[in-house]
Amino acid sequence: MQGVHPATEEEIGKTCPYCRFPLKPGEQVMTCPACKLPHHADCWAENQGCTTYGCRGVAPTPAPTFGGGGGLPTTRPVTPQRPVADVLGEMGFNPQEAELDGRGTTALIIAILGILVCCLPGPGVVAIVMGARILADANIRRLTAASARSKAIWAIVLGSVGVLANIAAIVMMAGRGGGMG
Repeated sequence: MQGVHPATEEEIGKTCPYCRFPLKPGEQVMTCPACKLPHHADCWAENQGCTTYGCRGVAPTPAPTFGGGGGLPTTRPVTPQRPVADVLGEMGFNPQEAELDGRGTTALIIAILGILVCCLPGPGVVAIVMGARILADANIRRLTAASARSKAIWAIVLGSVGVLANIAAIVMMAGRGGGMG
């Protein structure tokens, strides 16, 4: 690793900002080129750069690699400079879209239940309202949220079918009762 050197007299005793342990004589040290704070060389390597809050001193970012068993790519760890949202964003995860997608799944389940239990109009109405709200939220937040939008549209359609089935059941019941009297 370029820039690694044995701890100097000036660096000995200073606290590594990553592990919070003091630098000792003879230890390999990496001094951040941006903020000039010394780190243990291993700490610098593990974090892939400076850990000082607000510092932009980082090691070059290698391309994502995949573990031996496949799976998700490894990325630089979360640090004060790299919030969880940034790391998840690098992996293609958007928490707002995930939240809308979860709501879309719930609306779709409610819509299906509304069809299965056609004697109750409530689930269909709830599914319609939830689906409309999901579409509105996606537009307000300016999110693509394709999966959430698709589920919301299906929830509205199936919720409408459930409500119409309920109305048809009521009309049929009223027709039977009215003809007997």
